[in-house]
Amino acid sequence: MTEANLSAHVQVERLGETDGTQALRITVSMENPGPATARILGSTVIAKGIRVLSAPPAERPRPAPNAPLEVGSVTWLDRTLESRPEILFNSVAVPESFDNRTSSTVRPGGRNEEETVLFLRANSYPYVTVEAQVAWLPEAFLLRKECYALITQEDGSVTAAVRMTPAQGAPQGNCRLTTTTASATIMLR
Repeated sequence: MTEANLSAHVQVERLGETDGTQALRITVSMENPGPATARILGSTVIAKGIRVLSAPPAERPRPAPNAPLEVGSVTWLDRTLESRPEILFNSVAVPESFDNRTSSTVRPGGRNEEETVLFLRANSYPYVTVEAQVAWLPEAFLLRKECYALITQEDGSVTAAVRMTPAQGAPQGNCRLTTTTASATIMLR
């Protein structure tokens, strides 16, 4: 079984402003530089408006110098301002029908591109971040519908993923899915 290899790219472009409304064009491209065809299970686009607050982030406890390593991340120094992202747009496309009637693939050396235009009130957010996630697997890999679900993330966004817990009806056996992620941020002011 030959491996596929899929990469994703996001481009965000401000198209202009009219009557207090600004337009953003989001272009998501997928490329397959691998030797096998990649089958797209789902693709997600999440746009978040980011407001910058006037206060610094809350202080977090720091580890003592020369302390043993602990799992997790530590911010040793933070002189930034706190920011608050808000979901503006979340789309999930699932082109796979699981019945061999419809699917979306990217062949070796191939490229797919999707475009979305968003309209926002002018000056509503100084920054917008767009993240694209493409859930895929090699075309030759056995695809089982019971392996996959739309999952709500902690921030409220929805993405395609492998079912993880028995409560979600996790299937038995080998379920495979690779997620490729890309993001871009644009300043609007």
